[in-house]
Amino acid sequence: MPILYFENQSTRRLIPLGIHENTTYFYTDSNQFYEFLAFDIRFPHKWRLVGRFERQDISYGFSSLSPGARYIYVLFLRMTDEVTFGIQRIDLVERKEDEFRYTGEISEALRINFERVTLRSGPNGKLVLFDRSLVQGEIPLWTIQLSEEASKTFTVSYNPIGVKGKNTARNGCLFTVAVDPVNRCFAKLMSPRKMLVYTESRMWQEYEIPPEESLYDIFGSDGFPIEENRAVHETFGRHGHRAGAMQTRLTFHDLNGTVVARMLHMDRKNTTAVVELGEFYIFDKFLQTNYVSFQRYINR
Repeated sequence: MPILYFENQSTRRLIPLGIHENTTYFYTDSNQFYEFLAFDIRFPHKWRLVGRFERQDISYGFSSLSPGARYIYVLFLRMTDEVTFGIQRIDLVERKEDEFRYTGEISEALRINFERVTLRSGPNGKLVLFDRSLVQGEIPLWTIQLSEEASKTFTVSYNPIGVKGKNTARNGCLFTVAVDPVNRCFAKLMSPRKMLVYTESRMWQEYEIPPEESLYDIFGSDGFPIEENRAVHETFGRHGHRAGAMQTRLTFHDLNGTVVARMLHMDRKNTTAVVELGEFYIFDKFLQTNYVSFQRYINR
């Protein structure tokens, strides 16, 4: 596909896909296509169409940008006369596409809750699907490995993030933060001043904001901004109308080792705080000192 430059005049919603160096990647979702777009933040008026995926008869589709921005992966489930579970890989360097097919039993693939999972990609053709919407019990996670042989296949294995002990209060949380899902690092926000962090080597560890520390300069509250009373949050999408309880206006977003915390204030302004986690020991250091140590924050 040739690279097309144009001014963005699309009325469709732009969905963030990732960022690499000076280039930001988005995609739009229509009834016919996923269109993947990129632009250099130094020249925001010049957009590039870098890929397109035909989504006819696709029931579920998930996209992810690889580290280094070499590939865009599209995992899809097509349900027509027969069920097709596959992955389309768009090579942004060589300008070619490959399709990988699932080698397992389709009944096993249908055990995945496609309504709630998120796709992330790592190096060497490794991808993960995970469900961070659960606030009680283990975190569902599926590991996907691509085969580069001529057959172009992939396998899926279920490797959930387990819980520690049978303490119901400890195994429940306000919400789950995907710190580095490809490397199985997650966190659970338990209260305004307490968090559990999981890694393969250390399992679940509990951290608290030291009594002398505060997040007031960042979020305007002593700890993480958690409301005492829950509100109802509604979403409308292709697969229906959902309603759920919302207890905080704080959201976390992850991409390749970077976690962004965004706080929406009552006056519709927002505070965005960015921390580059790198290796977990850096995050561990943050937790032991200021709990989170953001490199910068922006009020808008």
